[in-house]
Amino acid sequence: MVSLGCERKPKVEKPDNLISKTEMANILYDMFIISSSKGASIDVLKDNGIQPDEYVLKKYEIDSLTFTTSNNYYAHNIKTYRDILTSVQERIETQKEVLEAKIENEQNAKKRKSDSIKEIQVQKRKARIKEDSNKTLKNDSIL
Repeated sequence: MVSLGCERKPKVEKPDNLISKTEMANILYDMFIISSSKGASIDVLKDNGIQPDEYVLKKYEIDSLTFTTSNNYYAHNIKTYRDILTSVQERIETQKEVLEAKIENEQNAKKRKSDSIKEIQVQKRKARIKEDSNKTLKNDSIL
């Protein structure tokens, strides 16, 4: 006889100080953004005695136990946690699009400025050439 058993995960009780879904999404967003910073950004924080996760928790005025118990509760409620993470992902993608558009606008502005400077330089050269030509013609007509 073969016995197959399915172990049920114990249900996680809802904590008394459960962080709201919206606030959890905001906290996770900030944590993802800070943790995705590469090199210098993280080093600057750490060099100033700031631990990224602690900084985020302090920003939202919560302690690590409150965050951990709330995160654990949501993680055991897959649909709710998926909704939270989806909202975080959408927010990150939206912010990425905004920043990419800003970078593109700045690059276009630099190109326009560079093109304008080049055009001014071309116009000045043409004016000097014309002025030199006029002087040469004037000097030739005097002789």
